[in-house]
Amino acid sequence: MKLILILIGISLGIFSGLLPGVHPNTIGAVLTDVFGGGEGLAIVLIGILGAYTAISFLPAIFLGVPEGDTVVSLLPGQRMMRAGRAREAIFVVAVSLCVSALLASVVVFLFGGEFAGIFGWIRPYTGYILVGFSFLLLIRERSEGRRA
Repeated sequence: MKLILILIGISLGIFSGLLPGVHPNTIGAVLTDVFGGGEGLAIVLIGILGAYTAISFLPAIFLGVPEGDTVVSLLPGQRMMRAGRAREAIFVVAVSLCVSALLASVVVFLFGGEFAGIFGWIRPYTGYILVGFSFLLLIRERSEGRRA
């Protein structure tokens, strides 16, 4: 049953990745309204996110239509496509996805049980941490108009 849910999630992720404007959050909201919560919904959402992350680079590279997450890839991917190196751009994306998935798996394997303890320790200070980082971002802003 879990395999079927993962395949449904992957199919929906491919659909949302190829059609600009259809975001996984929208699909997740619709699925939550229709089916409610639970473990099955979480499995489907994980499948959607993985497939969406991998597939959403295709429209950004080939069509020049990025989502908010892949807007950074628009210029390098477009330049590579115009130079006749679209396959190389897709290869770079695929290798990057594999390396990041491997590194994330290693981090979760090594520190998976520690995340709850770390979060419990940081939780009372989360507001201060967010305000501090916001302040640092404001200081780094170069133009006065944008800083205001």
